[in-house]
Amino acid sequence: MLGAAIFDMDGTLLDSQWMWKDVGACYLRSKGCVPEERLDKTLAALSVTEGTQYLIDTYHLSDSIPQVMEGIMALMADFYRFEAQLKPNAREFLRCLHRCGVKLCVVTATPRELCLPALERCGVMPYLEFLLTVDEFGKGKNHPDIFLHAMERMGGTTETTLVFEDAVHAVQTAAKAGFSVIGIADLETDRKSVEPLCREYWTEFPVSEQEVYQLIKLTL
Repeated sequence: MLGAAIFDMDGTLLDSQWMWKDVGACYLRSKGCVPEERLDKTLAALSVTEGTQYLIDTYHLSDSIPQVMEGIMALMADFYRFEAQLKPNAREFLRCLHRCGVKLCVVTATPRELCLPALERCGVMPYLEFLLTVDEFGKGKNHPDIFLHAMERMGGTTETTLVFEDAVHAVQTAAKAGFSVIGIADLETDRKSVEPLCREYWTEFPVSEQEVYQLIKLTL
């Protein structure tokens, strides 16, 4: 029977992955530049520092690497604080699980100073036991430790804890660690890579309490 659930944030609870993909272009527009088509594909192949240098060199920006990175993070901070929205039915789903006694947490690679304002504004923090970021923990989702740590903090086991994720690397890690995983559809995620690794794959969160109760009664 389900006793705890670990949720990813970007692409799972929040419809926000697209902004990370587009933030380079947004930054250029804020500087009066016209970004090239498929800029996101170019930047995806580079490290953060390399991508920042690419923007400076290609668009003849006068800002330094730290200044560009600061500007990009400021755009992301504003997005999370004022714009980012929950996936459809996400709040209601969390509320119903919480009311049924399931312990919930968010484990995310996004820094706390970005994600906390969004989760607070969207009204889901009261349902969470805690928020844990990769930076705080010291290991990313390519290691099972962060999932196991979150599970233990909630008093769960791999037999009583579900993981909700959209990213293939995180789904792979959680599944190898023995968790049952619910894959969450996102436009920025390759469904063909994610779905075979999951117990179930959802295109949206369930709206009926009956569906939630059935989930809670699953033998994981």
